[in-house]
Amino acid sequence: MTTEQTNESGVKVSEIQTLTSRLHVLSTSVDTWNNRYVFFVALAVFVAALVLIAQFVVISKSKETSDAQSKLMVAKDAQALLDSKDKDVKIAEAQSAAVEANEGAIRAQKGLAEANA
Repeated sequence: MTTEQTNESGVKVSEIQTLTSRLHVLSTSVDTWNNRYVFFVALAVFVAALVLIAQFVVISKSKETSDAQSKLMVAKDAQALLDSKDKDVKIAEAQSAAVEANEGAIRAQKGLAEANA
């Protein structure tokens, strides 16, 4: 015994035809969602690979930055040492010039004192 049902357009169809049609629609839906699932899994794997590449680049660039900072610090220390030595030489020259100027002033005062005496 088959029971008949009416479809959306009002035509009478058997229950088997209705179930077959419903099964076909559901199978198509499952296939569609399965394809979407596979696509998104593949996309996630691709994105994960990009993340790994980006992380590798970040680590590499961080190491390069650290090395460059170390070299810069060494160069600045060397420059500061040279500047310090240069300033020490200039200070010594200035002190020597001051001593000579003081000696000249003392001689000038003695000469002035002798001239006034």
